[in-house]
Amino acid sequence: KKKEKNLAKKQQEIVIINFLGKTLEEIILEIGEPFLIRKDGNTNTARFDRESCRIFVFFNTLQTLQRVEHFEIRDNKGNLLERKEHIDRCYKKFKLA
Repeated sequence: KKKEKNLAKKQQEIVIINFLGKTLEEIILEIGEPFLIRKDGNTNTARFDRESCRIFVFFNTLQTLQRVEHFEIRDNKGNLLERKEHIDRCYKKFKLA
């Protein structure tokens, strides 16, 4: 779990497009409708899927205006993408690069 947290933090340092602070509506305008939205406790998670990768964005439901507080980019097997070239490839699938 700690390794994943560190990888997610590293991932956010190398991304081209940062989703932090954006609303779900802003993200939908950029990449389309989420494949899945799930509420778990005080967290809403939206998952956006493409053929080889997924973007997860997390919102705190206790906030009046929910903005992304954390995001992760994973492959279809659920592994966090670590390398810049893999993240860039995923962004291209979402037409973000």
